[in-house]
Amino acid sequence: MNRKKVLMTLGMVVMMGGVVIASGAFTQVTADRDAEFVVNGDSNGYLNLTGDGEYVVKDDQGAAGEDIITFGFNSLNDNATTTVNGALTIENNANDGNKEVYIKNEDPVNRSVIDFQYSSESDGISGTDGNSIVGSGNSVTVGNQSATLVVDIKIDTNQGDPSSIENVTIVAAESTS
Repeated sequence: MNRKKVLMTLGMVVMMGGVVIASGAFTQVTADRDAEFVVNGDSNGYLNLTGDGEYVVKDDQGAAGEDIITFGFNSLNDNATTTVNGALTIENNANDGNKEVYIKNEDPVNRSVIDFQYSSESDGISGTDGNSIVGSGNSVTVGNQSATLVVDIKIDTNQGDPSSIENVTIVAAESTS
């Protein structure tokens, strides 16, 4: 066989092998890494939640070290609307930017039976007094360590029974603005 043809054939084989091997494509990678997670109470966590001490009280810590907030509305009038001003305060302790904060919309926290509302007592946050912060579309931007969101709680027993509530979920997500 001609020396030139042999070299060209070998070159083509090497080049094709390189294309097959160096494609860089993969379908899955599994890799174990060490990780450490620390659970803090609210005062040292990303969000600091404090109550007014009368209707919203910070209780003992839970099993995972989380603070437990108790909402104590034990004497609500039937067929009435009750508003507690300044019942809850939310502060952003994170150093990584503004957070969009809202209360998750779950029955009976649905803006008709139980509503969490922006309070004009908030510091460093722009909003309209009495506007709901229930649902992601009603979030309020809370700056990093510079602002305090004060929340009023409004309960309307004309709209339903608030006694079935077991949990309130407060969501803080990266700000898109």
